[in-house]
Amino acid sequence: MTNPHSPDDMASDNANVDILLATYNGAAFVEAQLDSILAQTHKNWRLVIRDDGSTDKTPEIVEAFRARHPEKVIVLEDEAGNLGLVQNYSRLMEHAGAGYVAFCDQDDVWKPLKLELSLQKMGDMEADHG
Repeated sequence: MTNPHSPDDMASDNANVDILLATYNGAAFVEAQLDSILAQTHKNWRLVIRDDGSTDKTPEIVEAFRARHPEKVIVLEDEAGNLGLVQNYSRLMEHAGAGYVAFCDQDDVWKPLKLELSLQKMGDMEADHG
């Protein structure tokens, strides 16, 4: 994927990040992960979520979060059903368009500086290696 951003935007406060979240029966913990994404110090992100056919309350939790933050969250809806973890992330990657992509597990809780520090490290590596 080519980076649509200028070099000045790469790995900086302005860098766009698409966070890809594949969910499946994660109602017990996905809300904590969503809240931790919202608490990121780096604010230039978009969350792209695809549920893989959950039978618990995961889709409702995700939809409620999207409804509260429609400018930040996209929920992919398709008729593909249960694809499995790898294909679920593959489908999410088809919708990533930012300069950077962060993969997100539904049962994680991110520390507030995760994106900011990751982008700083990327900037260091880009400066060293191009």
